[in-house]
Amino acid sequence: MADRRPEAPRPLHPSERATLLAVLEAADFDGRDALVAQVDSARVVARCPCGCATVDLVVDPDAPPAPTEASIVPNGAAVLGEDGDEIGGVLVLVDAGRLATLEVYSYGDPIAAFPPTDRLRPAAPQ
Repeated sequence: MADRRPEAPRPLHPSERATLLAVLEAADFDGRDALVAQVDSARVVARCPCGCATVDLVVDPDAPPAPTEASIVPNGAAVLGEDGDEIGGVLVLVDAGRLATLEVYSYGDPIAAFPPTDRLRPAAPQ
């Protein structure tokens, strides 16, 4: 996280929360329900310096960790542009069974804000 821009812990913005839940609720893996339960206590603690919307998260230390060794939720979502073409994607990263990063990536210019959920296309679990 050294290259991230730290910020005072804050609650998720509605668009961040909606994106996080859209990816998690489309997933089907052991530990998914525990990660969904962590969303309510998730706080943003840093942002990516490149200008994209990626944020680093911490959750309540008393929240039960997800029983998973995965570091990335086994599915993500494609981000669709206004014309319906895929312009990037969203991944949820996990550290020791806890939500760690909500990452948005692009195939061109950085995606500076989380898109509305109607512009997300969840990927099939891998």
